[in-house]
Amino acid sequence: MRNNFYIIKRKELIDKLAGLPEPVVSNQEWLYLLSDETRHSIMIEGYFFSEKELSGVIEKKYSRDNRHDAILNYFRSAQFMYGLGYQYYKDNEKPDIRIAVLRQINKSLGFVGEFRKGDIKIAGTKIQPPSWNYLDEWIKIYREFLDSNINNLDSLEFLARQHALFEAIHPFQDGNGRTGRIFANYLLVSAGFPIFILKGNDEGKKKYYTALEEADKVLTDLTTKQPVKDEVFNALNNMQTKLLESLFMQSLINSFDRILIPLIQDKMGFRLKPGYEIAEKLTLAKDSMRTLIKRGEFIGIKQGNEWFVLDGPRFQKKGK
Repeated sequence: MRNNFYIIKRKELIDKLAGLPEPVVSNQEWLYLLSDETRHSIMIEGYFFSEKELSGVIEKKYSRDNRHDAILNYFRSAQFMYGLGYQYYKDNEKPDIRIAVLRQINKSLGFVGEFRKGDIKIAGTKIQPPSWNYLDEWIKIYREFLDSNINNLDSLEFLARQHALFEAIHPFQDGNGRTGRIFANYLLVSAGFPIFILKGNDEGKKKYYTALEEADKVLTDLTTKQPVKDEVFNALNNMQTKLLESLFMQSLINSFDRILIPLIQDKMGFRLKPGYEIAEKLTLAKDSMRTLIKRGEFIGIKQGNEWFVLDGPRFQKKGK
């Protein structure tokens, strides 16, 4: 399994500081993450919302229409599922990964919650989702893959593979992308991690689709026929997920830092300072500092065009 050093260190630190806080809207950092995820996940599907409009919809300042329903349905579905995942985390129990959970997510997003009864194409991709004649068999194999990795829910490699497989199967008539992203984050929260947020702007969407396409290459010849479990599992073991893992990794670092900063300030007394001040203190070049921040060596947050960094914990690999 490929585990990222900077994510592991952040998980160790957040556990030391009493663990992941509950994903409720009264927590300002979680409200920010839930709102940001909602906006970007909806944008990936072709709906654009400004932060102001998103806030207005959530606070019920606008009359509801189909676009606003998409926001509210996603926000509420994500909030409920992450709350459920959080309870499993607090109770130290494995999360519910039955197919009924996926159906419920899809239904709560405003779709029918039932698997498609016909064939389907995914616009702009080379993968052909399985024929509906074999859909139940593919779903069974997907569930078995989840079961076999129940102890790997915090693995970026597993997270990427299960997400790519789900999106390749495309079991629902609509809402597969949103359903799959909420389900993946539900698995993460149940393991005590914050959520990833994939950017929905043109550049972010292109990176996401490219990453899925790279992962799906090993499934291209398999999804057009009746599945054989051993063949699918072998393909999953050889799936190229580095691009998708990289997207998850960078986003998770940002989400961790969003939650960690107020915790560290409150419990450890460190303060945010402009990145250039920390760079000067450590005699680092500005360009080098930006690279180290994005890599995850420092805990920081971008406000406008400026990076602010905690004058405290720094995660350095041995030999660096």
